[in-house]
Amino acid sequence: MEEKPSFEIIHIEDDNPRAKTFILHKEDHTLGNALCRIITKMPDVEFCGYTIPHPSEHKINIRIQTYKKPAIEILQSGLRELSEVCKHVLTTFEASFTVNALGSSGGRVICGINGSVMMLALRIR
Repeated sequence: MEEKPSFEIIHIEDDNPRAKTFILHKEDHTLGNALCRIITKMPDVEFCGYTIPHPSEHKINIRIQTYKKPAIEILQSGLRELSEVCKHVLTTFEASFTVNALGSSGGRVICGINGSVMMLALRIR
């Protein structure tokens, strides 16, 4: 069985580069909501929204419409900005995290990437 790509672009006959729908497989509301919030605040964006086609499908459809720039550029910028936000949250958390708060058990902060969304986790040993 052939594995699906993690990213697809829906192509239609009137292939306008400023209006695209992107499919991100193995993602959910965590990425969809955060990414759309960031993209919607960009000045060149006319519309950004996402849907999950069906609760049993593990994918999101993100629709981006812009005034001038190609939608793919906006998506890339949004993903980069979201990554920077996640890095900032992790850095701020690590800076305020003290080993004393964990007592003698110690602790470690890890940051991993699942698809294109960064997740933060605290693992206490």
